[in-house]
Amino acid sequence: MELIINTLGFAYTICFATCFLPQIVKTIISKSVDNVSVSVYYISLAGYISALSYTLLKVGLDLWLQINFVLSAISSGIMIYCYHKYKKRKVVVNKVVRSIRVD
Repeated sequence: MELIINTLGFAYTICFATCFLPQIVKTIISKSVDNVSVSVYYISLAGYISALSYTLLKVGLDLWLQINFVLSAISSGIMIYCYHKYKKRKVVVNKVVRSIRVD
C-alpha cells in the first residue's frame, strides 16, 4: 500500500510541477509572450504558496505535497519572469520585400 501511495505522490508531483513547462519552453524559444495570460501564473503562484503554508500548518511535513507546491511555484515564477522579460520585445518574422516589375 505504501508503494502505491508514494507512486501516486510522485505522479501528481511530476504532473503539477511540469504542467507549465510547454508554455515556458515555447516562450523561451519564440521570445514572444503574445497570447499569454500572465494573471494565470500570478494566481497559480499565490495558490501554491498558500497551499504550501496550509500544508505545513495543518498537515505537517508531507514530502510529496511540499515538493509539489515548491516545484509548481518555481514553474509559475519562471513563466512570470519570462513574461516580463519578453513582453516589450517585438519579433520580426522573416520580412520579405519584393519589388514589382512594371513593363
